[in-house]
Amino acid sequence: MEKIGIKSWGSISPLGFEKHSIKRAYQNQETCFQFSSDTNTWIASLEKEASEKVEQWKIKDRLYQKCDDTVLFALEASAQALENSGWTLEKDTGVFIGSSRGAARLLEDNYQKFLNKQSIEVLTSPLTTMGNISAVVARNFGLSGFADTLSMTCSSGFHAFLQAMVWLQSGMKNRILAGGSEAPLTPFFVEQLQQLKLYSKDKGKYPNHSLKADIKSNTMILGEGAAVFALEAVQEREDYEAVVSGIGYGMEHNSNLVGLSKDGKNIQESMKMALQNQDPETIDAIVMHAPGTVQGDSAEKAAVKAVFGNHTPVLLSNKWKIGHCLGASGMLSLEMALLMLEDQEIFETPFTSKSGNIPKKIMVNALGFGGSAITIIIEKV
Repeated sequence: MEKIGIKSWGSISPLGFEKHSIKRAYQNQETCFQFSSDTNTWIASLEKEASEKVEQWKIKDRLYQKCDDTVLFALEASAQALENSGWTLEKDTGVFIGSSRGAARLLEDNYQKFLNKQSIEVLTSPLTTMGNISAVVARNFGLSGFADTLSMTCSSGFHAFLQAMVWLQSGMKNRILAGGSEAPLTPFFVEQLQQLKLYSKDKGKYPNHSLKADIKSNTMILGEGAAVFALEAVQEREDYEAVVSGIGYGMEHNSNLVGLSKDGKNIQESMKMALQNQDPETIDAIVMHAPGTVQGDSAEKAAVKAVFGNHTPVLLSNKWKIGHCLGASGMLSLEMALLMLEDQEIFETPFTSKSGNIPKKIMVNALGFGGSAITIIIEKV
């Protein structure tokens, strides 16, 4: 596999939007959760300065006042990625964005108006279509190199990344923005997860138990945010944040709608594919999907054991801190991995043992309802 370089990235999340503040947040043991009166439960929403950053897009263009936050998050993360990339000829750059729910709040608000026999917004249809996310990003930055929005539940961001890899390796594009964006913090969607008995009822310091040993109850908490990466085929004499040295995918074929077996067959398949022609013992850490649910966490741990045997890398997650950002979750996990490579430091988490390892190669997993699994391996150059 030809290696793909990560030239730069940008993000906006409950951790903030600036690299150094995000890194500092990962280096402490505080969570980003707040108890929401709208949903009567925990959520992880953007912090104040990040929310103000989003509002600036509405001031910049009157059209953006009508857009859902999924679009505004993607715009902000893309602007950062492009600014930091050093690219000067962006016109032929492709745009691939993943999202699970899309314009959730905008769609729900307008449907409520319809039920109340009120007039809905004139642009409801174009602004709530999933493809609008990538289309607005491409149009705003003048990128004419093909735009696509992909949706495959919680692995949507990684599906966008995988498509970008295919296009870059085929030579169809030289540069692509690939990312995930999600703004799912609506009472209706939180209620859906509560009906599934997945949502956390814990009132303690760490209400999400991602990677906790012998997890006893489901503790998923929703978050929001976006992360976008500037990708290109590796070129000599170019600087990269990291290179992608492995990518894999898997799919469950059992009969349940969740799409997850006890031993995580899809995750095993995905990790094994990503590890082709690589020694598993070179993997220093795995940023797990680990949503903090009994079935999800245990299946992924079982898959890691099956693939790595007695050599178990350090297992990490960020969902104990920022919650589950659905289609953007994999991309924000990838950001965490990049920050650890940059600082040569394994971030400590409350439910895993501290490690003094210096990370050089990190694996990142993303899973989704329905049985989709994708694994990405990045390494320092």
